[in-house]
Amino acid sequence: MNFKKILFKTLKIMGITIGSILLLMFLLPILFPKTITKKIKQLANNSINGQLNFSGTSLSFFKRFPELTLTLEDFTLKGSEPFQQDTLIAAKDISFAVDLTSLLQSKIKISKVYLSKAFINIEVDSAGHGNYSVYKSQPPAEQSKADTGAASLGIEEIVIEKSHLVYDDASIPTQIDARNFNYRGSGDFTKNIFDLKSHVEIAEADFTYDNQQYVVNRTVNADLVTSINTKSLAFAVQKNDLMINKLPVKFVGRFGFIKDGYDMDFKFTSHQTNLGDIFTALPPSYAKWVTGTEVKGTGEAQVELTGQYIASKNIHPDFSFSMKARNGYISNNHTPSPVQDLYLDMAMKVPHLNPDSLSLSIDSLHFRIDQDYYTSKFS
Repeated sequence: MNFKKILFKTLKIMGITIGSILLLMFLLPILFPKTITKKIKQLANNSINGQLNFSGTSLSFFKRFPELTLTLEDFTLKGSEPFQQDTLIAAKDISFAVDLTSLLQSKIKISKVYLSKAFINIEVDSAGHGNYSVYKSQPPAEQSKADTGAASLGIEEIVIEKSHLVYDDASIPTQIDARNFNYRGSGDFTKNIFDLKSHVEIAEADFTYDNQQYVVNRTVNADLVTSINTKSLAFAVQKNDLMINKLPVKFVGRFGFIKDGYDMDFKFTSHQTNLGDIFTALPPSYAKWVTGTEVKGTGEAQVELTGQYIASKNIHPDFSFSMKARNGYISNNHTPSPVQDLYLDMAMKVPHLNPDSLSLSIDSLHFRIDQDYYTSKFS
């Protein structure tokens, strides 16, 4: 009997608790929509220097359960000067996760940002001016005053889903086109120096440098850890694992903004991978060489880009590429016999990205065709 009473009392308490939670989930969006929407708009006006528009708003626990999210529908944001007429972000909707504890205070805190089915268009002109400079920096006193009674950004996570990202930098010149782009990044964005942990999935990615396509329709999967210094605008890539088509790549390096340009030191390395997987990541102009070709064996490849880029002074970074092949086997439909037992150590350098200064060194090259052996070394 006592057990039945305890069980009944426990179920009653659980029922009241769950019912109260469900009731609050329905009532909070009804009680606070105007307050939250107003403060989000205040935050946008105080923080963003660009034309922002949206067709409507909604507040719900159920769009991204169990978070209370404010959603701006048909969201568009124009870029900063000199790109005021160009779209920086256009999305079916953008959602902000609201910290529930902040509802009891005078200031609404946004902890997460979600972008869905967005078009993100990042542009940089030849002088290095970017359309992404839409954030208004304010003196601490003014910022504190503006935040009073409004919303604040305590962002811990940014999520981008099923989107299209375009990066067009005329100062380098480089273009990146990422289709079906999915991104999840977490870190303490309120700090001047923080680690950003990211996961990136791209169904189709194109990369073009100086009007030459190096990557076309490649799939990319990446887990990244990047140290970011917002004061010096420096990025240190610490631990990153990428998958470009079938090629696994380790990526480390740093990137920093300097006067009139950039300072960089990037290294992409693929260790002890299938030799055929290396060819799946080749630029289109080279990939056609292996059409109808069977490739076996193991290989290593490394790409480095190091130095400063200052367009006005004609300063460019150094580029280098090295590759090793072991136990290689290459068979093509147009050759009578395959290349077997391929052993290769080669390195290529292009100082200051100047093709006239290109140097190629093949330390070792051995292979066999039928019973004939070939051995060479040159630079």
